[in-house]
Amino acid sequence: MIASAFGGEADLKWLGRKLPLMTLSGRSSHNKSWPVMLCEPHATTPIVVTAMKKVLLFLVPILLVTVACQSMPKETFQFTGPVSQLRIMTFNVWESGSRVHDGRNKIVAAIRASGADVVTMQESGGAAGFVARTLGWYSYQPSRSVAIVSRYPIMDTYGPTHNHAGAGARIMLNDEPRQEIVAWSVYLSSRPYAPLQACLEGAETEDILAGQARNQLRDISSILAALAAHVSDADKTPVFLAGDLNTPSHLDWSPAAAELHCGYAVPYPVTQKIEAAGLTDAYRQVSPDPVADPANTWSPIYETYVYPIGTPEPMDRIDMIFFTPASAQVTDANTFVIGEPAQSPDHKGNQWPSDHKAVIADFVLK
Repeated sequence: MIASAFGGEADLKWLGRKLPLMTLSGRSSHNKSWPVMLCEPHATTPIVVTAMKKVLLFLVPILLVTVACQSMPKETFQFTGPVSQLRIMTFNVWESGSRVHDGRNKIVAAIRASGADVVTMQESGGAAGFVARTLGWYSYQPSRSVAIVSRYPIMDTYGPTHNHAGAGARIMLNDEPRQEIVAWSVYLSSRPYAPLQACLEGAETEDILAGQARNQLRDISSILAALAAHVSDADKTPVFLAGDLNTPSHLDWSPAAAELHCGYAVPYPVTQKIEAAGLTDAYRQVSPDPVADPANTWSPIYETYVYPIGTPEPMDRIDMIFFTPASAQVTDANTFVIGEPAQSPDHKGNQWPSDHKAVIADFVLK
């Protein structure tokens, strides 16, 4: 469950006000109300709450304030030796699976079918904890949207960043010798949405880029600043950044591919900034031609949608996986969807619980 000053599936209204929360490690903030992840349903550790100028202790034998929900203690995880291959998945689960019947179980089924080892989730809304409990995995969800679930233990956590757009986790793949990765889940602002600006509004390229600078670029800059120390150490610890960017890639909207994008070629700054920070687009590393392989992830349920003015919904690749090439090599990358999803508004019975395709990438760890 999520308890947050910004809303969530469970909140702390029974306390009568929003209060800053202090974890059991003793770290606290007296300046604002932090979003807090509450693990369910087994924990019995007290919540420690600071309020005004006094410290008030509330013993709550139901929920646990922590940084990573776990379905099993780290100490009981059976490591089997160094891991040479890893599958990463990014998955926007569309409002926690609520937009299809039995959505959370369908999220679990999709992750099982994918064969992923680590999944970055967006629009999780608490689904990460459900997935972890069901699969016997580990999860971290510091805000309503971004989350990480992993079959391997989560050892440390990072974020959330500006606008709650990103959060990361340090994941242990093996104990002796110690082997870890760092994975970040990202969910950038969807406003303004550049493909609609281009295809519906006929916006100038300069206006599209200005909109990116106001929103998505600010979000990713905060994430990359938090990620910088990890990337600088990437020769020892592989780093993965994956999620719903809500923006296309400069590699896709090239002059050669302009006919696929309403005649536009746009040097999108978000993906350029990620590249400049030392990360590589896994899909375009494997399949570099955006004309032969557009790899659209938006949207499997709006493929036939047409706006009243006669313009079809723009299809685009907005879900991506990035990695540090110094410590990992991508061997394959694919979009992923189960079945043939019915188009909106007839999507409620879909086996696929999302309005996005997921993305899966396989890596050899160096």
